[in-house]
Amino acid sequence: MTKFSSCFSAICISMALTSCAHRPEIRYSGPITEQDVKPVIAAIKSGNPYSLRIRSLGGDGEAVTALAEAVQAFRIPVTIHNECASGCTLVYIASPKRKAEPGTALLFHWSGAFHAETLSQKLGAQNPEALKGSALAKRELSILSASGIDPQIYTDAVEIVRPLCASAQISNEELQYFGVSELNFVSFSHEALQSYGFKEKDIRNIITDPSTLKIRAESNNSWGGLVGFVPNRPKLSAKTNSTALRDCTREEFLALSRR
Repeated sequence: MTKFSSCFSAICISMALTSCAHRPEIRYSGPITEQDVKPVIAAIKSGNPYSLRIRSLGGDGEAVTALAEAVQAFRIPVTIHNECASGCTLVYIASPKRKAEPGTALLFHWSGAFHAETLSQKLGAQNPEALKGSALAKRELSILSASGIDPQIYTDAVEIVRPLCASAQISNEELQYFGVSELNFVSFSHEALQSYGFKEKDIRNIITDPSTLKIRAESNNSWGGLVGFVPNRPKLSAKTNSTALRDCTREEFLALSRR
């Protein structure tokens, strides 16, 4: 077996290459950023039959979408472990061969479509950042459509976490975007996940015990606490994500994010 690793910023991407029948594995742990996914996407596009093992709470929308598209296009098997949240869920969904290791938390919250709508509201529909957000939302929808997973799972997750306020502004040519909700993440039961199109083998090791999820959330500061659990697929109202949200103040965001 040949092993090599490359470290970028605060995370390390390691690859274990074997000459036997097993697929060489790309191991990714940490935020999904444009810089950090470049070598991963390059490896996937090299044509070698890689698999991806990932633990992440999400990251940059462009990086997440690009990685998910590569995974889907090259039919890369994806294994999640410990935690897969936010944008990581899209990478998992994109894979035609999904696997979760025992005791893995699969956590959802806001979607690309919701981000795009918020940016459009706060910055104007023709703002470059809002247009970028809309383009990413379309790519996200395309990934979901090709995966067999109902895009409604993200719409439902947005409504369940109950967004309270959001803010988007450009300062010194850098987009400042943040929001506050009553819940940080939401987790669905096996039954609910299957109703959105997941197969039993995809999710058999996902945490489905609310008390276990609560303990994990309370002991993991990076989750921010306040994780909801939904036993059955929700039957939500016809309310849409286009409902205008009031602006968060920076002070409000910081105070609420420390709950």
